[in-house]
Amino acid sequence: MIGEKFFPSPKPKKQGIPKRMRSQTITIMTGILIAAFQATAQEVVPHNFAVWPGVELFLPFREDSRWGLFAEGYVKRVHFLKDPQGLFWRLGGSYYLKNGNRISGGLAWQYNYPYDAAALPYPWTDWRIWQQYMIRHVSPKNKEHAWVYRIRLEERWFGRKNDPTDEGYDYYKFETTLRLMLRSQWYIKPRVGVAVYDEVHLRVYSEERDEKIFDQNRIYAGLIYALDRDRYWRIETGYMFHSMWNAPESEPGRERINHTWRITLTGDVPLRKKLSTVRR
Repeated sequence: MIGEKFFPSPKPKKQGIPKRMRSQTITIMTGILIAAFQATAQEVVPHNFAVWPGVELFLPFREDSRWGLFAEGYVKRVHFLKDPQGLFWRLGGSYYLKNGNRISGGLAWQYNYPYDAAALPYPWTDWRIWQQYMIRHVSPKNKEHAWVYRIRLEERWFGRKNDPTDEGYDYYKFETTLRLMLRSQWYIKPRVGVAVYDEVHLRVYSEERDEKIFDQNRIYAGLIYALDRDRYWRIETGYMFHSMWNAPESEPGRERINHTWRITLTGDVPLRKKLSTVRR
């Protein structure tokens, strides 16, 4: 699901994630996961089965442009497509650095439905302003294998009600989420690839001071199929183990576990051709 076509070819000495950084990131994320699973090994939590069909578009203004747009959207269903779980979209802009990395930012929105015993008893909105830095490293031994390290910061406003029967929201709860993702993907055939990733969500600030920093974790494994020879369009599908933890410090353990099947159409599509091509 990570845009790959229009990352500029980086200079070898400046390329990608340093080996030490990658090792430290894996160690930290593994430590968090082990501690979280040990603390919640005996708990009883709701298990939901969800499907997230969606689309991700990376839209450089031209094939040779470092500036571009980004668009992402999902329709989230639960209980094997029976009930709505949420609606989500993310819009923004990106700048492609000379070393192959990318800076992005923009606006996002999610509408959440109550779908299990742990949910709030009413639908609510989640508005976000987001910024991210994405590092992409292509293996020098195998150009079909890439590591992607994404650091994303989100300022979020949650709609809240004092009375669930009210039509509007009484206030918006503010918190800041830091999302750290490490992804590995490689093509085993010209059009067929494999992808795995782990993403940790950390609640680095909340208006409610008694909330835990560890928010959720997403572990994913899936397949990539390129719809064209140049891999401009791709379909990625796979399974995501999605754990969400109770926010209050006084409530240990996980809030829920979502077993989610993701299906994403991804496109790297320039809005215009290269200037040299246009002038012909």
